[in-house]
Amino acid sequence: MQSILNDSTFEWKINISLISKLNFEQFNRELLISNRKRVQTLKISNPVWVDSIFSPVKTVTEFSRLEALIFDGVRPLYLANILRHLTSLENLSTFIILSDTDLVNMLESIFRLPKLKYLKIKLISPLIDRQISFDTNLISSINHIVLDGYVLFNAFVLLPSYLPYLETLYIQSLSPSWYEGSLQNINMKKWNHLKKVQIDNMKISFDEFELISKQTFNEIESLHLSMILDPGTYLNANRWEQLILNSMSKLRIFDIQFQDLLNTQNDDNCHALCKRILNDFSSSFWTERKWFFDYQFYRELYGRRVMFYSINSKRYIKIIKFSLFCLFI
Repeated sequence: MQSILNDSTFEWKINISLISKLNFEQFNRELLISNRKRVQTLKISNPVWVDSIFSPVKTVTEFSRLEALIFDGVRPLYLANILRHLTSLENLSTFIILSDTDLVNMLESIFRLPKLKYLKIKLISPLIDRQISFDTNLISSINHIVLDGYVLFNAFVLLPSYLPYLETLYIQSLSPSWYEGSLQNINMKKWNHLKKVQIDNMKISFDEFELISKQTFNEIESLHLSMILDPGTYLNANRWEQLILNSMSKLRIFDIQFQDLLNTQNDDNCHALCKRILNDFSSSFWTERKWFFDYQFYRELYGRRVMFYSINSKRYIKIIKFSLFCLFI
């Protein structure tokens, strides 16, 4: 054991979660304090210890080899000061912060971390435009971002200005916002490196999504979209064809799942409508790309739903698992 501790090449990956006060104090005193500069991954899941590790706050700078910092379910009392000191860490490339405290006002400081490549953050309140109206000279190095929460449309259109090197984008929910003027007045910067987009709960109109796609999704290769209610024009196959041909010509993976409540008790009418939609998504444009689709009816507590979805291995597995909990017609 001692030989390992003395090995300067040994990678320290520390996960401080369920640990007693006595064990933590011993670990911190005998190992962590004297080996801060050797830690490469630090995950803290116990709110009791997070402030002890970074006390005083300038202690952060001693973690000179730190590559990944994860706050899981904790919010450091002095997070703003910690972020300011994190800018001195030349190896910090991964930052994950999952907290029940609102952190949107910390985004500018996080975006300023000089070597950051991967960011995952939990959003307690919706992200709006004034919360990311940063210094116009701010250019983040982030390549991959996970925004676990609601992002409003007027905030989304600003993201390419601060995240020009983004390669993958995940948003839990993209929602409409209150903005003045028409969509034609919105001018987004282009994402030249963005390859993969996943949005799990689409709430914006297809007009808004179409604007986003035309202005900044030109390089994407993988698109994953889900919508829980009122898919409307998202089920217009011809409109999708034109959008993909003209604005997303490099798209290889088209993965969708759209759900809606049924407003009729006539099964035959529901099936007829879904079959027409399915037929529209069965032209040569779709089959040549090996993009296939299906639909299912199911019952739930609040009524009956229909789900229209793309067929691929991962999505199909989800559908099968989901079906086990539903009573299909």
